[in-house]
Amino acid sequence: RGVTRDGGNGTLRRIRGLAYDASLGIMYGMTREGDLVRVNPWSGATIYLNFSLPSVPQTFWSSLAFDENTRRLYTANAFGNHELAEIVLTQDGLGVASHSFVGSTAFMGTPLHILGLDFYPSSAPPVPLTSDGIHAKAGVLYGSNRNNSNIVTLSTGNAAVTFTFGSQTMNVNNPQEIAFHP
Repeated sequence: RGVTRDGGNGTLRRIRGLAYDASLGIMYGMTREGDLVRVNPWSGATIYLNFSLPSVPQTFWSSLAFDENTRRLYTANAFGNHELAEIVLTQDGLGVASHSFVGSTAFMGTPLHILGLDFYPSSAPPVPLTSDGIHAKAGVLYGSNRNNSNIVTLSTGNAAVTFTFGSQTMNVNNPQEIAFHP
């Protein structure tokens, strides 16, 4: 609908992930540089929330997921240190209270390129079981893994990656984002 920038002619924001807090009606965006912004879903206008994750050379922040149970945001850097970061919002959702780096998104020593993150929402209908009897669950953080084009789960406690759905779940080359229907 519009260009994602602060105000009329402000800073252009290269948003790589969006997450929505339905309880407060706020859309958040994460730029590849690590800036957290609020996004107007109708115009694309952004408001910088005075918070940036470290952006060292080769860091590329991608994706953003909102946990409706804890009201925290999660993002990952697909390149650089391959970390999962947790962002604790203020009560009103208009600022950041704190943040931490949860851990590495490597699997058995191999750094994974996690480009999309999302929680399966509790309001969504149950999804059909996969061939091995597994289905998405509310409160679980899922990610799209660019390394081998599959969906993984990530622990919000230590960023441990699990191949819950097996080794291949999508027939998509270079998956970028992931989203569940609310």
